Amino acid sequence: MSGKNYSFGALGYSFITVAILVLIMFPIPSRFLDFLMSLNLIFSFLLFLDIYFFKKSDIFFTFPKTLLFFIIFNLAINVIITRQIITLGVFFNSQLIGFFSSLLINAKDEFYMIGIIIFGISVAVYFYAVKKILERISRATMRFNDDNMHILKSKIEADYKNGIINDEEASRRKNEIQDEASYYIEYNYKARFLSNYEKLRLVFVIVNIIGGYYAGTKLRMEMESEAMQVYVSIAVGSGILSLIPAIFLLIATAIVVKRYVE
Repeated sequence: MSGKNYSFGALGYSFITVAILVLIMFPIPSRFLDFLMSLNLIFSFLLFLDIYFFKKSDIFFTFPKTLLFFIIFNLAINVIITRQIITLGVFFNSQLIGFFSSLLINAKDEFYMIGIIIFGISVAVYFYAVKKILERISRATMRFNDDNMHILKSKIEADYKNGIINDEEASRRKNEIQDEASYYIEYNYKARFLSNYEKLRLVFVIVNIIGGYYAGTKLRMEMESEAMQVYVSIAVGSGILSLIPAIFLLIATAIVVKRYVE
């Protein structure tokens, strides 16, 4: 990857990140929120398909930045959802969240326990999968730094002493090895964002329920029983909706780790 392309990519990601942060600062209509969540689903699914079916040589170097961008974008969506829940209350009208809520929430279940249990199981499975992937990345990073890097550098030194390569070529190969070691560390660091993001997403679910219930009953004088059902339904629906793209990205991460890291 050339320095020019790398700089352009870094600049592009920076502009996108700033745009996302600006988006958080201003209220947006529910239809635009549905559009952003749909875009998130489509983006994560297409990324999964792209990694699964096409073996690109540069995906190892670009995927950590894609992973970070995805997490920032999802955090922005969660912040927007929480703000709208607290400010709009029972008038919060996201058709996409309502659709996913209806898949899990049964109107006959007064306390929505079935939906909460399904959501809890899904999150637990996701946490377990993230933990296993982090372990594999950590082992691969340690193995490369402890074993492979020493062997590769020794081979370069041997080729240089035997006159097979010149000083410039030896320096170039050593820099490539060092860059690859840095990418392993970056993978390890960015992948841990998935685990931390999932913990933060649980905090959003709790805030959506408690914050929405408090603002609704104390500030807007909503009925307590109705408010609790509404906010639990919204929180579970938004939680599952954000979990689906996270699962796509988790699978994509596992594929990249299997092909290029291990």
